[in-house]
Amino acid sequence: MLGGVNGPVILAANHQSDLDTAVLLAALPRSWRYRVAPTACDACFASNGPITRVLKHLHYSLFLLFYNGLTLPRGIAPLRQAFRHMSWLVGKKWSILIYPEGEKATPEGLLPFEAGVGMIATRLQLPVVPVLIDGTHRIWNRSSRMIRPGPVLVRFGAPLWFQEEDYRAATQQVEQAIHALKA
Repeated sequence: MLGGVNGPVILAANHQSDLDTAVLLAALPRSWRYRVAPTACDACFASNGPITRVLKHLHYSLFLLFYNGLTLPRGIAPLRQAFRHMSWLVGKKWSILIYPEGEKATPEGLLPFEAGVGMIATRLQLPVVPVLIDGTHRIWNRSSRMIRPGPVLVRFGAPLWFQEEDYRAATQQVEQAIHALKA
């Protein structure tokens, strides 16, 4: 399933629903499941009004508690701190789950990937395992009020190793690998 890699990896998955992290973790072998730190954009937890702020704070707290998640801030200076935390996690044999699209996409296709996945992979010298998640948008999407039962597909691709420092090229390779998993 994970192409014979033993140590920490970057799991790079497309993003359709808030259920994606739970579904992907459930699809992993038990030996991997409890050593994955999912990421989320810190803007996902930002809010405008007081009630929204409380709900977003609850969502953020549950994300940290149940998934041992970490947020990826926008901007270079705050990203350095997140990168140091990821380096520490990798040193402790944790894998990183990242959604390179930066936000939830439509079910018809992928959004263009942000360059962060390539930067993290090239700087940490970790293999990237491309992951396709399909079906979670039908179960629970932005407009859903309730979760509906339905089939979900999780497909893991072959690990990608990057020797060069060109993180934009690495990001393109990851994006192409996830597109190839759709076929």
